[in-house]
Amino acid sequence: MGEKVTYYSFAENDYWFLKANVEEKRVSNAMCATAQNICEKYLKEIIKDVANVTGDTDIMKTHSLKRLKRFIEVHVPEFECNWSVVVPADGYYFSARYPGEDSYFVNEEDVEECWRAVQETKRATDSYLERVNEKIRTESETLDLERHKRTLKQRMKR
Repeated sequence: MGEKVTYYSFAENDYWFLKANVEEKRVSNAMCATAQNICEKYLKEIIKDVANVTGDTDIMKTHSLKRLKRFIEVHVPEFECNWSVVVPADGYYFSARYPGEDSYFVNEEDVEECWRAVQETKRATDSYLERVNEKIRTESETLDLERHKRTLKQRMKR
């Protein structure tokens, strides 16, 4: 059976690809576009359930880090991220992938800026998911303990 397919697993797959290219000191438009897309995927992992609950599923189609940031600030305020590091990676998805009025070729500073955005988004996402999973484990253990106590009480009555 293969790896679970999630926004997070796709982000991780791209993360390792980009990391190898950054370490090789490569510079290409694809790297910055991929970096923005990695940030999107990490952030979409955070909001996917909330978007379904709120009915704002259009947010899952966006390529705008700024729009994802706004959604998270409203709906997942406990997500802690240094947005000033992440937001500069916004806009590469189109400007670095397709020719047009706003297109350009990236340079080394662009790649470094985008790589920092990816690292911050990954750090924030991993930290948030760790806290959520710990909360779920704690709640589950509490429920198991309460269930165990009820079972013991029922047995003691017999």
